[in-house]
Amino acid sequence: MTPNMIKDIALSPAALKAFYRITESLSAGVLDRRIRELVPLTVAEINRSTYCLSAYTAIGRINGLNEDEIEAGRRGESDNERVRAGLAFARAVVKKQGKLSDQDMQAAREAGFSNQEIVEIIAHVALSNFTNYLTEIVGTPIGFPKVQPMQDDMEKSNSDVEWRGQ
Repeated sequence: MTPNMIKDIALSPAALKAFYRITESLSAGVLDRRIRELVPLTVAEINRSTYCLSAYTAIGRINGLNEDEIEAGRRGESDNERVRAGLAFARAVVKKQGKLSDQDMQAAREAGFSNQEIVEIIAHVALSNFTNYLTEIVGTPIGFPKVQPMQDDMEKSNSDVEWRGQ
């Protein structure tokens, strides 16, 4: 079964092609698998994307993440120091909209991240932002067990957008 998000991306063949190419390329990158799995959860939590939280939680479980890792990843945390530093960097990229301080970059360097790994973290953040924004804007129906953002007091997304069939 094709996930609903893929159906929405496929409304633009160019976007679908780009999505698959970047996903495939990043999966062959040098970044630690756990960071690749957890960055989308961290970003989805910041962006409050219910669809992506639900999808990436399910995918994380399939790929071997346990519940503690998933919950910590959503908060940008990990019991592994290097993973935690990578998630902190990803959080900074999202929250500061790319306008990082020297301290943000220094923390990534001190954690041992190479230029290549830093660029890959940024690319994972960008891809996650794309899927978060798309699914929230078009109100993509969730086809996974629903996972709510941790902070329920913030404004909910607009799932009433008239999108399908246009």
